[in-house]
Amino acid sequence: MDNLPNAQIIGLVEERCHHPGPFEEFTARLLDLQVIRQTYDVVGDELFFYSADQLLLQLPATDVKGYSRSFPFVVGEKFNQRMLEKALEDFDSGKLSVVEFHKQLALAGIVYVSVHIPARKIYYLSQDGQSYLELF
Repeated sequence: MDNLPNAQIIGLVEERCHHPGPFEEFTARLLDLQVIRQTYDVVGDELFFYSADQLLLQLPATDVKGYSRSFPFVVGEKFNQRMLEKALEDFDSGKLSVVEFHKQLALAGIVYVSVHIPARKIYYLSQDGQSYLELF
């Protein structure tokens, strides 16, 4: 793919930051833009978007309008599945902002998230080498 409109991806991310809504809608719109995988580096607070054969966009979360983080995340040393599941539940029900959700991921020991859009799977990888699979 020669030139994916990164501005459209950034626009989707900014929209999601302000109005999270259903994750399925967000990923369907990314798929329309040829994005098949999205990753999130919790420690670096950066999003990455991939097509089938290349990195399309590396986006520091702090570059996203409406995403405000004035403190480093505290990353839990060990994976806390209960805390992760609570964060997922609270985010899905609209109780957490995107920033607060990312903070909760870190506290649960998560350092990396990999969303595989066509497979509808999200892998959460922890500081201590454990993983959690979420289907969407």
